[in-house]
Amino acid sequence: MSKPIRERFPALTLAELKTLAQEHRDNETVIRLLWEIRALHVVAYNAWRVEAEHYFVYPDNPQGAALYALRRALQEERWLSEMVDKLNGKGTYDQHW
Repeated sequence: MSKPIRERFPALTLAELKTLAQEHRDNETVIRLLWEIRALHVVAYNAWRVEAEHYFVYPDNPQGAALYALRRALQEERWLSEMVDKLNGKGTYDQHW
C-alpha cells in the first residue's frame, strides 16, 4: 500500500476494532470484515515471527530479498507492535474482540 494512502488512513488499533465489533455485532457484513482483518493480523504476526527468526540475512539472494521486503512492509504496520506486546503478556488481548 502506498505510504500517502496509509498515512491518510492509518490502521485501526485493536481497541478500535473491538469497539466496532461491539457497536455492529448485528451487522453480518461488518463482523465478516472484522474477522478478515483478524485473519490478516494473524498472518502478519506469523510473518513477523518468521522475519524475526531470520534477522541476519543478505539481500543478494531470493530469500534475503524476500525477508527484507517483508521487514519493510511489517514496519509500516503500527498495530503490529501493539499485538505483539499483548500476545507476549504486556497487555490484555481479547482473542475474539
